[in-house]
Amino acid sequence: MLARLTSIRLDTKLADEAAEALGVKTRTDAIHTALREVVALKRFRRVVTANAGKLPFPGLISGASPTEAAQELRRVASWLDKIAREVNDGL
Repeated sequence: MLARLTSIRLDTKLADEAAEALGVKTRTDAIHTALREVVALKRFRRVVTANAGKLPFPGLISGASPTEAAQELRRVASWLDKIAREVNDGL
């Protein structure tokens, strides 16, 4: 990770709250984690938008047998894993 010392005005109370919410110990870690989360979310939205309408959910429609629903859920999980890999590859 390329790091550079910088100076910013920071709401320290908010930074401390973010550190606690993110489960990190320092304000620096909170800022880095929050920035990574924002970037990942933006990438995720881009991937989901690009794939919109390409993932039907017929197994989740009422009346599907438990076997059909399970097969569809496995397919959906596989697709979501693919999206997660695409998002993480950009980090």
